[in-house]
Amino acid sequence: MDSNYHLQTMPDFQDAKIYKLTTKKHELCYIGSTTEKNLKQRLYKHRAAYNQHLKNNYRHNSSFKLIELGPKDVGITLLEAFPCANRQELLEREGSWVKKFKGKCVNSRTPGQKRKKKDSQCTTNWLKNTYTSFHLKHAHHRTKQPGTSHSTV
Repeated sequence: MDSNYHLQTMPDFQDAKIYKLTTKKHELCYIGSTTEKNLKQRLYKHRAAYNQHLKNNYRHNSSFKLIELGPKDVGITLLEAFPCANRQELLEREGSWVKKFKGKCVNSRTPGQKRKKKDSQCTTNWLKNTYTSFHLKHAHHRTKQPGTSHSTV
C-alpha cells in the first residue's frame, strides 16, 4: 500500500463548497456541503444513495425527499465556494445557509450546531407536514416497479 494512502483519502477543505439541491416543480430545497471538485458527481452520489436506500442498503438522508418528488427534476447549484480548514468550519457554514432557506429547506437538522430537543422536534414536525402534503399532491409523479413496493429513480 502507498505510504501516502491515508493522505490521499483525506478531504481537501480548500475545495469545500456549499450547494443546493432543487426540483423544477417545487420550492423545497436541500442544502449540502462537499469537498468534491465536481458538483454533478455529488448529485450522482445523492441519487445512488437513494437507490441503495430503496434496497435497504443505505441510511435515510433528507435529500431523498426531493428525489422522491421528482427524481429526474433534481438539479444542483453552487451557493458558495468556501475554502476552510476543517469539517467543523464547513458544517457551520452549511448551517448558516440552511438557516437562510428556513421554511423551504428539507434538511432535518442544521449542521454545525448542537441539537436542542425542542428545536429538532419542531423541525421534524414541520418537515413531516410539508413532505406529506407534497408527497400526497404529487404521488402520481412516482413510478413503481412491477412486483415491488419501491419507486424508481
